[in-house]
Amino acid sequence: MAFGQQIRRDEVLDDFSRGAIYGYITANPGAHYTRIKEDLGLTSGNAMHHLAVLEKKGFIESYEDGIRKCYVPSGEPAVHSKTRREERQEMLFEAVSDSPGILAATLMEKLGMHASKVSYYMKSLVENGIVRAERNGGFVRYFPADAQD
Repeated sequence: MAFGQQIRRDEVLDDFSRGAIYGYITANPGAHYTRIKEDLGLTSGNAMHHLAVLEKKGFIESYEDGIRKCYVPSGEPAVHSKTRREERQEMLFEAVSDSPGILAATLMEKLGMHASKVSYYMKSLVENGIVRAERNGGFVRYFPADAQD
């Protein structure tokens, strides 16, 4: 196909990246732009271009879910997906529930998260009364809010 030439609808999925994106959205309806881009290893420009072509040709539809642009196969209802923040908070809460009194450093190691991310998400869990933090010297231990030592 020559540069600038229109893509025919029956050729849209012939492009490897577009086919991969369409397959990903079909398998993960409600996936948001960043997750699609990262999971498929695409550059921003490449992802934006192929998503626009798929949407223009009627293969997918987009909608806003909070601040995220999400995609579903055409004709499917919008799916409100968990944000990465919610997913990380759930992982942290599960780790705290499985190991009451767990150290922040252990959470970092166990979940492969940077110290600043653990601190950020745990602060929110503590402020919302889901997790309790106890500082002992230079260490912070986390417990489910309803658990006693």
